[in-house]
Amino acid sequence: MNDRHKIPDETISEALRELPRIETSPDFTRRLVARAENAESERTGTTHGWRLAAAAALVVALFGGYYLQQHNKAQRAIEERQALVERQEELRRDLEEIRARVATAPTLYVGTARNVDVVLDLEPWIGQPAVRPASYTPNRQ
Repeated sequence: MNDRHKIPDETISEALRELPRIETSPDFTRRLVARAENAESERTGTTHGWRLAAAAALVVALFGGYYLQQHNKAQRAIEERQALVERQEELRRDLEEIRARVATAPTLYVGTARNVDVVLDLEPWIGQPAVRPASYTPNRQ
C-alpha cells in the first residue's frame, strides 16, 4: 500500500502497465550523461565557491588573531618599559637625595676594620658642649 495516497500497490502497477511504451532516442544516454556531468560541474563549482570563501575567511581570522596577539604583546612591552623608566627616575632622585645628605652631613672616616669602612656620624654631637679630657687642667701654673 502506498502510504502517501493510500492506494494499493497493485492498482499503481496496473496503471503503469497500461501506459504506452515510449521509444527513447538513440542519443538519450549521451544526453543524460552530459546533463549529469554538467549538473555535477555546476554543483561542484558552487561548492568550490563556498569552500574558497570559507577558507579566505579562516585565513583572515587567523591573521587577524595573530596581529591582535602581537599588538597586545607590543603594548605590554611598551607599558613595562614605561614602568621601568619611571622606576629608574625614582631611584635616580633617591640617589641624588642621599648624595645631598651625605655631602652636608659631618662625618669622620675612621678607617677599615675587617674589610668594612668605618665612618663616624658627627651630627648628634654638633651643638653639644665640648667634652674635656680629665687630664686637662686650664691655666695651671
